[in-house]
Amino acid sequence: MLMAKFVREIMNPELFSVEPEAARQDTLDFLLLLGVAACPVIDEAGKLLGMVSVRDLIAETGGGRTRDRISEPAVTVSAGDTIAHAAQKLSQHHIHRLVAVDEKGRAVGIVSAVDLVAALVGEPVAHPLGFPHLDESGQVSWSSDQALEPESGESVPNAQGVLVLVYGGIGREEVPVWVEEAHNLRARVDDMVSGDAPESAALANILKRDHGHLRFRYAVVDDQGLRGDTLARLQRHVRQRLWAKSV
Repeated sequence: MLMAKFVREIMNPELFSVEPEAARQDTLDFLLLLGVAACPVIDEAGKLLGMVSVRDLIAETGGGRTRDRISEPAVTVSAGDTIAHAAQKLSQHHIHRLVAVDEKGRAVGIVSAVDLVAALVGEPVAHPLGFPHLDESGQVSWSSDQALEPESGESVPNAQGVLVLVYGGIGREEVPVWVEEAHNLRARVDDMVSGDAPESAALANILKRDHGHLRFRYAVVDDQGLRGDTLARLQRHVRQRLWAKSV
């Protein structure tokens, strides 16, 4: 079933924020380290005070604290809002990013103009490499999604890990459809793309049926125990998502 894609599916959930009393130089150093152009300023009570950018922080005028450099309000969008709504809000306010909030109004992520454009044209959304891309366990770091196509494996390491296939595209909800353990992630991606390796009936059907709409993400996991735990957890998640879509 075709569905609108939601903000929660493309936002960067590893939200980086700073306190208003943080030193200007410290905030600038963190932004440069993470490879992002701006971040929200949030006080101790969790209130969003505004956004501060690299441009604000390198300006010759202004005080030595981050609060002195805030140049624009922090415009929010619900994590459950559609991509189209978020894009419209971004355009209305003439800004480059939105802070995503949950049902209680707590900041839970950030979505940029680049994220929204990628989603609207059906391209995988990639977040800055400076973020660890940790999953909910806090132990496994994942790659950004990439299209499953010829030469995809060139960017994948020769390492053990876990591989996930995700179905998505323009107007389609992102749904994980396959997860497996890989003894060599690059070789496994190459096999899936080329079709040279024999596959199970279920995977062969996915690769044939969903060709052109598949993305993949991977995690390098050397520890066998952690790899097994991650695999089992994600397999349960895939089964639950597929069951939910079938009812």
